[in-house]
Amino acid sequence: MSVQEDVRSDFNPIRQGSPLPWLLLGVTLIVGGTLAFAAHRSIIDERQRAARALQASDEVMGRLRSVVAENGRLLEEAEASKVQKAELENRAKGLEDQLKASADEIAKYKSNPRCVKK
Repeated sequence: MSVQEDVRSDFNPIRQGSPLPWLLLGVTLIVGGTLAFAAHRSIIDERQRAARALQASDEVMGRLRSVVAENGRLLEEAEASKVQKAELENRAKGLEDQLKASADEIAKYKSNPRCVKK
């Protein structure tokens, strides 16, 4: 039998190829799947972290806005109290002037001998 007869013969068993390509394909698919799963998981984790960061940022901005509003209200109250204080000081000065005038009148009255009761 020649080599050509071996190849053309139906009695020759079919030679199977090496299992190495199939093994490499399996390993590649497993590693690729594992990496894809890990990448997907890290993307999900990153999205969750970003969502938590945005929520925390919104909460901080809300607190900041309320603090700014409170600060504005307190500044307005301080201005109003300054105006009120100035009005009260003017009123007190007017009352002191009135008291001095009344005291001067009483002193004049007491110094007049005709007005003194005996």
